[in-house]
Amino acid sequence: MILRLTALFAALFFAYAAHARIGESRSSFENRLMSKSDGGYQYENKEDRLREIFELPYRNLMLIFPKDTQNNFYFKKADMSLATKSDVVRQNELNGWEVHVCFFKETSVMEFYRRRGAKITPEEIAGLLETMQNSMKKKDDEKPAEWQRRTPKKADLPKLKLDVSENFLKAVALLPRVNTRMVNMKVPDAIKNSINFDSSSANLILIEEKRRFALKNKDKIAAEQAAEEAKRKENAKNRKSSTVRERSAALAKAKESSDAKDEDVSYGGLSDSDLENRLMILQKIPDDEATALGYTLNLSDDSIRALLYPDGVLFIDSRFDRMLREEMERLWEKQETERQKAHKESLYRF
Repeated sequence: MILRLTALFAALFFAYAAHARIGESRSSFENRLMSKSDGGYQYENKEDRLREIFELPYRNLMLIFPKDTQNNFYFKKADMSLATKSDVVRQNELNGWEVHVCFFKETSVMEFYRRRGAKITPEEIAGLLETMQNSMKKKDDEKPAEWQRRTPKKADLPKLKLDVSENFLKAVALLPRVNTRMVNMKVPDAIKNSINFDSSSANLILIEEKRRFALKNKDKIAAEQAAEEAKRKENAKNRKSSTVRERSAALAKAKESSDAKDEDVSYGGLSDSDLENRLMILQKIPDDEATALGYTLNLSDDSIRALLYPDGVLFIDSRFDRMLREEMERLWEKQETERQKAHKESLYRF
């Protein structure tokens, strides 16, 4: 599904204005922003990128960004002077703009301008809106599409698709309907199998989330490991074939676990895939249709949408937004189907 959507999006996107900021090539964007005399600074090392990712209010959505996307992070000072590495060393003293840009096939589809230091002003917000609005003109003498407050349209909740009895459906109809839908954000296989996945933002998020999960559940995982170890010891004791080498290895492993420092992560014998299966990265599906983020404003031709945050403005290509929503819906439907089927096993023998 996501491969088909990606191909369709690519075909539509490159028919768009080539000189827009949303729709602008990465090389053009960076040539403009990264001037050697008065331009910005790009965060490039892994630690900086990870910090920037985890400061984003929409980072969970990055797990389902299609392959061939690249997420770059920049800092621009709040004046016309050159930004350098020394300006970003003390993150709590930043004064300027941090910018996240998602490039799809080397073309900008999503840009987040976040004010740091001073609070963002109405004039700065209006200036960003005007800049994006004017950049979408195909011709210099063309009147640009105008920003407007969005007209929300509530999405229809999917109907139950499970093959069940009429009485089951009647029972479901009597229950309170939960309108808030949460989806567990899983990276699609097509993205995981891509060549550059190991260096992608999605993989950075997964690694960090698994590390945090293991650290948070350290005691629980250690208890599971201890129970497994005790079971192995008991089985070994009952087996005449049990060897000194097996018992020594088990004791050594148990000691290694008990000696772990608090700041270290002990997976407790779990594989990386086990941790990922246990991990829940929940994201609310917006009540409104055809959007993964929800948005505050959109251009009158719905080419670009804008979401206002307390400290910045996010711009997103409307087709990219819809594509993310379709992947969220696909994930939710798959997970709900799995839950619905699981109820029969859960109630077995009742």
